[in-house]
Amino acid sequence: MKKTMAFLLASLCMPTHGYSGNEWLRQAESSNGMRSATAMTYLKGIWEYEMVMGAWGLCSGAPSTAELGQVQKIMIKWLNKNPEKTHKHMIILYPMAVQELYGVTSLINEESGTCPRID
Repeated sequence: MKKTMAFLLASLCMPTHGYSGNEWLRQAESSNGMRSATAMTYLKGIWEYEMVMGAWGLCSGAPSTAELGQVQKIMIKWLNKNPEKTHKHMIILYPMAVQELYGVTSLINEESGTCPRID
């Protein structure tokens, strides 16, 4: 029950316009548990979208066994290494980061729009 309430509260705190890399990074690196949880929830949505649907017809080669905490660390590291890009929205930055790190592949099935997962 506590986890459900925390998730709902974090969902309500998320901006509807989306985060820029700067906004997301401030939240993710915050010592405030609610802010960092909000950033993690937002990243989870982007991560799951890319895992299922791909990003603009391309899929990253990210392993399907990657965990959300690992993905968050990757994004924090990538954003800190690419400050000239952090003004862009996370929905654009996430695919840029994982595709740079893992490479890209075409959608395995363009009709269903699903990505092949690499273990």
